[in-house]
Parts: sequence; structure tokens; C-alpha cells
Amino acid sequence: MPQIETIQTLLPSTVDESVARPHSGATVVVGTERLKHLIEDGYNLSMRDAGNTAWPTPDVCTWNVWLKNTWRDYEDRSGETVPQLLSAGQAKQVWERTIAKDVSSQYSDQFEYLLWNITATANRAKTAYGLMCSYIIQPSDFDDQISQDAEHFLSWLESYQLELRKRDWIDLEALPDRFIDEADAIFESEGARIVFAGFDTWTPQTQLLVKVLIQKGCDIEILNHATGRDPSRVQKFEFDKTNDEIDTCARWARAVVELNPTVHKVGIVVARLSDVHQRLYRTFSAVLNPDSIMEKRQTHELSFHITLGTALGQTPLVVDALNLIELIRPEVDVSVMCAVIQSDRIKGWDEEVAARSSLAEKIVGIGGTGVSIENVLTVIQNNHLNCRSLARVLNSAQKLRSQMPTHADYAYWGSFFMDWMKNCQSEKRENRKFGVDEIQAHKSWGSVLESLAELGFVSSRVDVQTVMAKLGRLVSEVSIQPRARRVPVQIGEMITLAGQSFTHLWMMGMNNQALPGTPRPNPFIPIKIQKSKEIPECSAETLRKSMTERIDRLLSGAATVVQSYSATDGKDHFQPSSELSGLQPYGSTHGFHLPKYVDYKTLLSKQFGQCESFVDWRAKPLELSADIERFGGGASALRIQSLCPFRGFAEHRLKARRVESRYIGISPILRGSIAHRMFEKLYEEFPSKTAVLANEGQHYLDAAQVHARAAVEEYDSQRVRRLSREVAEIEVERLVDLARQWQNLEKEKRDDFEVYKREMSVDIEIAGFPFRSKIDRIDKVGDEYLVIDYKTGNCSPGDAVGIRPRDAQLLIYAYGLHKSEGVCISDVAYAKLKRGEVRFSPLLPYVKRYQRDEAGEEASTPERRMAFWQETLETIATGFMSGNADVDPLVRACEYCHLKPLCRISD
Repeated sequence: MPQIETIQTLLPSTVDESVARPHSGATVVVGTERLKHLIEDGYNLSMRDAGNTAWPTPDVCTWNVWLKNTWRDYEDRSGETVPQLLSAGQAKQVWERTIAKDVSSQYSDQFEYLLWNITATANRAKTAYGLMCSYIIQPSDFDDQISQDAEHFLSWLESYQLELRKRDWIDLEALPDRFIDEADAIFESEGARIVFAGFDTWTPQTQLLVKVLIQKGCDIEILNHATGRDPSRVQKFEFDKTNDEIDTCARWARAVVELNPTVHKVGIVVARLSDVHQRLYRTFSAVLNPDSIMEKRQTHELSFHITLGTALGQTPLVVDALNLIELIRPEVDVSVMCAVIQSDRIKGWDEEVAARSSLAEKIVGIGGTGVSIENVLTVIQNNHLNCRSLARVLNSAQKLRSQMPTHADYAYWGSFFMDWMKNCQSEKRENRKFGVDEIQAHKSWGSVLESLAELGFVSSRVDVQTVMAKLGRLVSEVSIQPRARRVPVQIGEMITLAGQSFTHLWMMGMNNQALPGTPRPNPFIPIKIQKSKEIPECSAETLRKSMTERIDRLLSGAATVVQSYSATDGKDHFQPSSELSGLQPYGSTHGFHLPKYVDYKTLLSKQFGQCESFVDWRAKPLELSADIERFGGGASALRIQSLCPFRGFAEHRLKARRVESRYIGISPILRGSIAHRMFEKLYEEFPSKTAVLANEGQHYLDAAQVHARAAVEEYDSQRVRRLSREVAEIEVERLVDLARQWQNLEKEKRDDFEVYKREMSVDIEIAGFPFRSKIDRIDKVGDEYLVIDYKTGNCSPGDAVGIRPRDAQLLIYAYGLHKSEGVCISDVAYAKLKRGEVRFSPLLPYVKRYQRDEAGEEASTPERRMAFWQETLETIATGFMSGNADVDPLVRACEYCHLKPLCRISD
């Protein structure tokens, strides 16, 4: 190996000209993509600071890109046919095909074959093959007593290499060996300058190639991260909680930057950054950029940068694209279809946004786990929704799908996906100016589609389902690494910040679980061989050695260092890493000053006394005109107004509706409607207790089955997608069992009765608030009348008592019947129709007990009870009419309320 020269800094804000300018005529090969960006930015900065307006682009590339470029140059120069170089995706596809062929030949039972995860196995086998090439391990090095996994791998490796030789292919793992064997032909020009920078490890294969290049006469320069320098000051602290550690670190970083923002550079190294990424972002935003609390800030305006890659499949652009491609399937998940419908990237979204939101709500009510394009078009047509642009998009998609072949090569499917998205996506959206992150996502998405098309070179024709599964896997394997920004505080993991120089460095989260970590040896290579070759992460020893080297690089690039760990994070408890010694509990007496940063929430609270106050819980009163029809809601309005005045205002005047919940089959609300319909028809046929008990009650149950099936069929006929026969029969059985339980209750616990009315509509006016309500059932018991309300959910008679009842519906029914019919109401009752909890719950015992406690004997007669109920209802109606919107919920009224973000009761 040649003499290794060391450099201290590769950070864009501190890149020395000695790193970039002398290499302007050389090819710079770097160990990581991030380092490539750092050197490019440093070179461009030095050129700009030198007063240049234009300069040549530096030739900086990663190891694999350099291998590809060198091979292509050789291919262009050579007059002979050279092996075709496979991309990483193409080589992986060959591995998958090799393993699948071998596994399918061994198992005659198809179910045993399905237990294999071919993709994951191929990834691990490809990694093992790369390790064998990098560390010069031969199959003959495997001893006789090897694991079954290793035996399988050797068999796959032999088949894989045989296919590559047969088809005259070569992969990236074996390409350096080809360079070593044919260096005279591949590297023709002597004196070529090649700079290798920032390689964490030098594998035997890489060392041998560099040695051959030197012998060939190439001018080789190796730049490694500086090591061996000790920082001038190191402090080590223990925190009780992770949040305290993050907050202290953020305030320390602000204090350092404020001391001298043009000189000091701060690095924050976080072990397992992904676990605390959101908390870090929020805390550092509040401390370093407190104005971000008051105003939405763009990422590039922040004074810190977090170097954490984002999964490509989680970016909004790619999520929308994948959802669109999912529509190629006959059915897609309801959530996917709703996301497509409401996406602002679909043609016509800006003109149909309200209608598409309504459409999405109705799609949720279709039921089932999947929904098709045909279902959506039917909903649009049946509900007369103004979604013409969306309908045209979906019709075009149907036409494209009908022209789709059953099998084609990967290149065709890549082109088909592009046409599919072009048919759906809006040009207005695509023509706008992209942000930096969107540009990276767009480029990465294009690269994924290109790599998908490249698979056609090594694969035969496949169906669309296979291609879509492959596309999903390709996207999951790609992450977008943000480019480093020129800000004073850099936050990242150990591997991303190693080799950069900082005036101040904080290493946080150094607990025993994060450092040194857990060994991950490859199962296909005997562990004995991995240890002898010192393959990283194969054992605790190699893992510790690798971690120590990285920490040494970090410490060598910083003058002042703080190391810390927290003992707890939520329910998790940690111990300090073995790298930490001499820990001190953190306190305010330590050697660095932490500023009191500007907290705008606290500032506003202090200035509250000087602010203008106003009452915002009183809305404009309703006029006795069209406003009542517009903002009414009948019994529901008064019931909710009693629960919470603000909720009554929001739901019935602001029309703040709850988003429909997704149910497979029949939702609880519709299940209650079906039960109401069955009992309505049932008591039309059995209008008295005597009729219910006739023929020993069997006739009652037979009729219940008929009416239950008719009610289910009536509901099912209105659905876009019909229920399966099994689901419909289960619902009929449930309803019949409900009728049986209710029949037994009426037979054993109720006096003789006659059904007076069913589903009776009454016009009611309370305190000038007119509305119409429907009473489920009215029974005549002797000379008095009993109002019954069917409930298929939880209910209690106690909910209907008091000056602010939790459920005023029974009182409304009783008052409306009394006013419209002039009859004497003896009692009102809940008929709870919940399977296993069927009961008859009259209100009178609760009313008497409540009134005796509050007002003596006022509730002793039906007339006095009705007067009290009328007064209660008029108080509620007056509050609704006058605009009372006070946030004043009853106990437990907020448990299932969807308006908490609007009323901010928790604040």
C-alpha cells in the first residue's frame, strides 16, 4: 500500500482548497455519496471565492460509479466484445431467479415453497457473494462441517456464476478482479491521477487493485480521515431522560453559535438518529429558530441541518405515484382510492375539491376491504357529484387497463406506468417549481423506473402483478440523502459526520444498546471465516473495533467534545456505553453556559394582560326564518346542544361533520337502521302482547326472519357493492336472535300492551324552534301511553334526567306526542337491542328519584313531569337559538367527540 496522507476536514463550510483545487484534474473516488456532495460543494465554493464565474465540474464519483465508468471507457476503446456489466438490480434479479429455481425443484408441496422469502434470501446471498469477492474468500475455504444455509449458498453461487459465464455477463462484485487480471488492457494511459478519499475500510480486493494501479504507473493519492489527535477538552454527562438530553444539547449548540457564529462549527452526533429524529427537529427548531413556532419556516432557513435520509416510498410525490399505479389492480384498498381521489396531483382537483371530498366519504361507506374504479364511477353517477374531470380520468384509466397485455417485458411495463401516470396527473401541478427535496425525489423515482426497465435484460416476460410487487421493493430499498447545507450546526449519525472537523462536538445517546450495537454476521459464510478475515459487524470484537475507529475520527476533528447518554426514554431503561467513563450527573454548575432562549408562548402569556380581550363563545342568534331550516337538525340539535353548546354550534351551524369510519361489512349505524326497520315491520304484524305470544311465539320468530331478510335486502340493494351471501345470512341470524331475546323480555316482564303507532312523525316547536321528529314506537298500556325508543348501542335511563340531560331524545319524543296528540304520557323507555344485553329500561324510576332529591314531589304526576320536561327542553332550545357556543361539555362528553382540535379544550 502507498503512503497514506491524512486530511482533517471534508465539511462544505470548512473544506480546504488543498482538498479540492489540486484535484481539479484528477478523478476523485469517494467512499460515500455524502462525501461526494461535500467535496463538490467545497470545490465550487473555492472557485467562486477565487472570483471565477465559470469552472469545470470536478470529476467526483463513488466507488461503484468509478468501476462502471472505467468499464464503459474500456468497452468503447476495445474493438472486441466485452462481457455485459449488470447493474445491482439486474444481478439481484439473477440471484432471485437462481434461488427460486433451486427451491421450487426441492419442494413438491407448493405451500412449502411459499414459506421462502425469495427476495430477502437473494439480498442476503448477494451480500455474502460481495463479501467473498471483497475479502478474497474462495468456496474451497469452506470446511466440511458447514451449516445447511452455507450449503444452499454454495449451490446457488455455482449456478449463479455458471449463468453469468454462459451469457457472458459480469457483475460489480467481480469487476475489480477483472481490472486486476487485465490491468494492462483496461488502464492504457500511464500517469492518470486518481484520488481515493474517505474510505472507512480498505478490503483486500480494493488494496490489491490500488497496488496494481500503482504498478501500472497511475498517480494514486489516498486521503483518509485524520485520527490520533486528542480534543483539548472532553466532558461526559448522564441525564435522567432523553428529552432533557436533547433540550440541553440544543441550548448548548445555541450558546456556542452565539459566542462566535463565523468561527465556531458545531457537530451533533446522535446514535440511532431515526428513533429521536422528530423530537430533535422540534427541539432544535424551538431553541435555535424560535420564530419557527410563530411562522412556518422552510427547511433551508433553519440554522441546523439533520443528515438523515428519507425513504423514497414515504415522499409525497412517490406515495401519490404508487397509489396511482395501484389503480391498475381490479380492486384497491379503500384508503388508497380515497387518497387518489383527494390528491392535488390528479387532473381537475382545483375545480372539484369539494365534490371529491364528498365522494371520498361515500367511498368509505361502500364497505369491504377493496373498491374498484367501476364502484367509484357508480357512486359519482348515483349521487350526481360534480366530478366530471375525475370521471374522465377514471374512464381513460379503464380503457388503458383493457388494452394492457397479460404478460410483457419489464421495459414495456416501465413505459406503461409512465403513460398511466401521465393520463392521471395534472400538468398544472407538474409545471410548478419543485423544492430541493422534491427534485431529489423526482430524480430518484425516475432512476427506479429506469432500473425497473433494465430488468428486462435478464428476465423473461412477466405479468403486471409481478412488476408492481417488484416496483414496491425497489422503492423500499432507496432513500434520499439530503445535501449538506451551509449552516453552523450539523446533526447526524456517526458514519455521516466522521472525518469532518468541528470546533465543538456533542455525542449523545451513547447507551449500551446503541454502541457498540449488535453483531450481524452473514448466515451464508461460516462465522470462523468471517472472524479470520475481520469482516465488520460479524462479531462483537470487529464491531467494537469499527466503532472505536469512528469515534477516534470524530474526536480527532473536534477541539471541545461533550459525550452523554440518558438513563431512561419513556419506558426504556439504558446503561452507559462501554466507551463512556468518568460520567457526571448533569447540573447547572458545569463549564458551559446555557442561554434562556426566546419562548414566544411564554412571552405571549406574560403580555396577556396588555392584550385586548373579547368573548368568542356567543354566535349570532338564529332568526325565525330560513336560518332555522338551514341550521336546524331537529332532535339531534337539541341533544348535542345539551351535551356541549359548542358542539351543537359546530355540528349544526358550522356543519363540522365527522369523517366516516371505515367498516368491513355493515357499520354500527346502518346495523341499527336495519334493526329499526325489522321491528317496525314485525310490530305491524304483531300489534299486541297477545299477538306476540300466539302459537307459542314461533310464528313471531318466523316472521322476524322474513322481515330481517327483507330489511337486509333493502339495505343491500342501495349499496354500490352487494354484501356476500355469508355476511347477509350472519346479519339475518343476528337480527332473529335479537328478536327472540326481545320476545322473551316482553313475555316475562311487560304488562299487556297494544302498539299504538310505529315510526310516527310529529311536528314539534320548542321555544320558537320548529322541527320534525320520528318516534320509534308508542304503546298503549291501559288508558296511558308509553313512548319507546329503540337503541342498538349503549344507553341508560339516567342519561335523560336533569336540567342538562346527556340524551334529551326521549323527552323530545314525549313532549312532541303530548303536543300533537294531546294524550297522557305515563312514561318513556329505552328498548336496548344489543345482543346479550337486551333490556327494557323505563325512565320513571330515575325521574322520581331525581326529582325527589331536587324538588320534592313535583314529579308525582304525568302532568308535572311533562311541565318539567318542557322547561328543560325550552332552556336547551333557547340556548341553541340565541347562539350559545360555550365550550362547556358534560362529564365524558368529550370521549367520542371529533371536535377537540377545533374547540381546543385541552389547551
